[in-house]
Formats: sequence, C-alpha cells, structure tokens
Amino acid sequence: MRQLSPDTAMRETPSTPSADTVRRAPSPPLPRVPWIVRFVGGVLGLITLVAVVMAIAGFGSYYTVVRYIRGHIVEVPNLTNETASDALEQLGELGLTLAFDEAMFHDTIAQGCIIRQTPRPGRRAKAGAPVWVVLSRGAQIAETPDVMGQPENEARRVLTQNGIEVGAVTRYPSATAPPGTVLRQTPMPNEGLRRDHPVHLLVSSGPPALP
Repeated sequence: MRQLSPDTAMRETPSTPSADTVRRAPSPPLPRVPWIVRFVGGVLGLITLVAVVMAIAGFGSYYTVVRYIRGHIVEVPNLTNETASDALEQLGELGLTLAFDEAMFHDTIAQGCIIRQTPRPGRRAKAGAPVWVVLSRGAQIAETPDVMGQPENEARRVLTQNGIEVGAVTRYPSATAPPGTVLRQTPMPNEGLRRDHPVHLLVSSGPPALP
C-alpha cells in the first residue's frame, strides 16, 4: 500500500469550493405573453370599466328623471282676464310655459287679456308643460251703416245683414218725410259700433196733427 506524505496528500485531496465561488444556475425565463393577448385583455378591461360607468350614470339619470316627474306636478292657475305678462309671471313661478293660440274678438274681455286657456284652471300638469291661451282682440267694431231716409223695414234688413241689432224705435211726426221713414239713427252713420250695441231709430209717424 502506497503511503503518501502529508504534502502529497494535501495536494491530491480535492478542495471543496467555497460559497463565494459557487454560482447559482440562472432561473428559466418566464414565457412571454403574446401581444395580441395583452391587447385583448386591455380592451376587455376598458370595456368593462366603461360599462360600469355607464350603468352608474344610467341609474343616476333614471333616478333624476323619476324624481323630476314625480316631484314637479303643479296645479294650473286660472288665467282668465289676466294680461299676457301677468300670466307669464304666474306660470314661470310654477315651472310652466305660456303658449299663444289665435286671438279673437270678445265683447266683454279687454284687448290683450286672456279669454280661455288649455289646460283649464285646476287641472294638473308637469313642470315645463305649455299652457295655451287665447287673447282677446277687444270688442269687434263695425261701421254703422247709413239707414236714414230709408223705410223702416229696409233699415231693419240692412242692420240685421251687418250683424247689428235694432234697438229702440221711436215715432215722431214729420211734415216732410212719409210715415215709416227713418229720420235719425243713433249712432250716426259710419261711426264705430261694437257688435253687441244696437242702433236706435227715429221714424216718421207722418204729418203732425192739426191743432
């Protein structure tokens, strides 16, 4: 058996590597995610986010609309005989709007005031709804036709054809006008006359009686 000297044994004994000299094996690289997968994932995430935001906004809008509809029902005021400016102010305070229909003549309601409205007073309407009104053009004025010098029957026919009522007929003696002839009328010819006002006639009763 071969005997080794201490020096030889030391040279031939394999040395144990130190911790500093030991190199760790590199970790295997992680697999790369294809770009198309990353792109699709980003798009899906964005779509999901947008859907959530829209759902929240939609619910909020629905809640707002429902609250608006249920909370803004008002009673329509009575606007008859009111001016357009007064009606506009009243409706504005209630959140309603004023809309105009065609104006018309009226014998008792002054020009520029409201004759009627839709919806009618006391009805309920949603805020923002229009209230349609008809304004008065005032009393319709007609030109009084001239019936003086005509027979009473003809004078009545002319006045009636013009939509004018015959008022009081007074008989008065006349030495020049035949009986039944219109001597005078009130209002006078060509004067303005409201349709609801009559024309009064002074008619000849014939020659005055002798004393």
